Amino acid sequence: MLDSLKNPTVIAAFVTVIGAVIVSLLTVRSTIRAARTTAAATKDAQHIAAEVKRQQETLSRLLVPVVAPSMIDSMKKLWQETANFAASQTPPITDLERRKKFVEALSVWYYTDGNGLFLSSETRDALFRLRCYALLPEEAKDAGFYLDHARYGPKDLPKSDEELSKNLRDKASDLRTALKDQLGIYGVWSEPAGGSTAPRPPEGTPARIMRMITQTATWVIIAGVELLVIAVIAAILFLR
Repeated sequence: MLDSLKNPTVIAAFVTVIGAVIVSLLTVRSTIRAARTTAAATKDAQHIAAEVKRQQETLSRLLVPVVAPSMIDSMKKLWQETANFAASQTPPITDLERRKKFVEALSVWYYTDGNGLFLSSETRDALFRLRCYALLPEEAKDAGFYLDHARYGPKDLPKSDEELSKNLRDKASDLRTALKDQLGIYGVWSEPAGGSTAPRPPEGTPARIMRMITQTATWVIIAGVELLVIAVIAAILFLR
């Protein structure tokens, strides 16, 4: 048996297996340490985000009584301005002069009258998108409007007056929907179908990170144990 222990093959096998086990254990240790660090950083970020949100909600509650009357009035004007363009029963909207006046009215409402102050980013984007769909790039340039067609305009120009009209109606409808979303109309008067369900924890939460790391560590430990068992079996065979 002592002679077998002096065998270079046996020694190499033991060294290889022991090294593999040590590497596996070090990997588990490093992985768990990284998981704890990541989980702690994520938790801190969530606390900061929650505090910022709380401060924003507090500020909103203080501002609502002050700005609500003016905001409702301004949004009612925008609702009325887009009424004829969003209605499906109106004739096709292809007249260039009419579209120019419409874009001008939206610009005055947003910039000159200062109503853009009341819009959320989603509602603002819907408004800018509507303006870019109402006037095509060359039409806007000739009329002296500087619209961000690269960001808000259609990818492909309409091939017919009917398509132009349909696109315009769709974007006007989207804007009106965004207005109602911003005011919370859908949240007040409607409920999700099937009732509410508990949201799934978002990616990156400490609990999910620890769960993934634990699963990884488990597989690494199992692999290390399997290597150890193989090493023992190999040693028994060599020492016979």
